[in-house]
Amino acid sequence: MPELTGHLAYGASPRASLGLVAAARALAMLRGRDYVVPDDVAAVALDVLPHRLVLSYEALAEGLSARAIAERVLRGTPAPRVAPRQQGYPGHWTTNPHGFPEYHGQETSG
Repeated sequence: MPELTGHLAYGASPRASLGLVAAARALAMLRGRDYVVPDDVAAVALDVLPHRLVLSYEALAEGLSARAIAERVLRGTPAPRVAPRQQGYPGHWTTNPHGFPEYHGQETSG
């Protein structure tokens, strides 16, 4: 991303990717799945990545935040497809969490 050249002193480290994976796995579990999809990663990315970025003096002088840079990176990175024949996937990251899975069990009366 050429427009971000000079804005980062240090990018996200391997620890950031480990944190991103752990947070996405936890969110997938809360959503009722034992696997992660791209939306899980996108939903936690802006909570995990910004504090792992070290901005340059140029970025600070321009008033940029680490979150703004992480948002630009996320917008500029195409989302992977879950399956090769997947139809109707938008091809971009969805950063809004979809919430928790609904409970569809039988009601118990007490």
